Amino acid sequence: WTIVILTNIIGSGCVWVNFPCLFFSCDYCTKSELSFDQMDDADMESYWRHWLDKEEAALAREEDHKDDSKTVVTFDLQQILPIPKLKSTKQSFYRTRMHCYNLCFYVKNKKQGYCYMWSQVEGGRGSNEIATCLRRFVDEHLTDSRHIVFYSDGCPGQNKKSAVVVVLAHMAHNSQPGQVIDLKFFATGHSHMEVDSVHAAIERASHGVEIGTPGDWIQLFQSAKKTGDQPYICEELDRSLFVDWKEVARAAFKTNALEGISAMHWISARNVEGKLTLLWGEGVLGPLYPIEWRSAGGQFGWNFLPRAYQGRLKLPKKKYDDSAAMVPLLRNKTNAQLYFRDVRELVSEAAPQQGPR
Repeated sequence: WTIVILTNIIGSGCVWVNFPCLFFSCDYCTKSELSFDQMDDADMESYWRHWLDKEEAALAREEDHKDDSKTVVTFDLQQILPIPKLKSTKQSFYRTRMHCYNLCFYVKNKKQGYCYMWSQVEGGRGSNEIATCLRRFVDEHLTDSRHIVFYSDGCPGQNKKSAVVVVLAHMAHNSQPGQVIDLKFFATGHSHMEVDSVHAAIERASHGVEIGTPGDWIQLFQSAKKTGDQPYICEELDRSLFVDWKEVARAAFKTNALEGISAMHWISARNVEGKLTLLWGEGVLGPLYPIEWRSAGGQFGWNFLPRAYQGRLKLPKKKYDDSAAMVPLLRNKTNAQLYFRDVRELVSEAAPQQGPR
């Protein structure tokens, strides 16, 4: 790990002592370490903040794991999964293909992995989809947990969004008094977490395997885990399940209430004696500050849950044509042929509209 010592010396600014990092160094760390001589005070302060964020997140996760009263969960969106997928990549390397998205959760206490998968005609990969999966995961698997701590990377387009903030509040509001739901973010480039083992297992299991439909991916997920008694618990989602949480957030929060959300590293939703409290902090160790609602105490129409999509999403013609052209190369192509006939009506010459984010 990189060790940096910051010393304030009267009249001489900052003194930096750097021991180069050999492992787990992100691009920002590496670039900064190679240009210390050219860094001004602002650059040094930025690097120091980045290093503190990394260390605080590691410390917070270690402390949360030691607390048996907390259910610690890491989650992350896997890299896009293509359909169809052939055994050999040579025949598909220069072709564009349809995608499936897979949001994985890993519960440290239970040593259990979970997968929520959907295809690109059912939804995109934005904050509405992430927020919907968070809610379904808690409702289906963590109803008995009184203090849930989520950890994820700080992707600004998916996890650090108003949709994710408001779904935490929604879950806390609908829970019993005393419920606490925390979401903590790792420093950029330092998001090594337990859920990565689920992604790795799926990637290993997919080597040399043909995939023709989204359902084939689900079957592969369920058999990917080679250790332990319990396989990964998987669910395939469709467009009817995705909620426009961003629209809910617009109705819930005051204008500019989430300004600066990219700087947040801790969001906490709490049901204290039936009263909803929503807090945020720039660091995972605190302090926390309240987020302002449009109405006092966050009391507004929580039943307002509009759909994110009114129908299946369009497919670019080239992507469909390239994908469909690979179906005859599959050994078991019957189900894939039926699937691509079904989605043929979604082909569009224009770029697909991914819906609200």
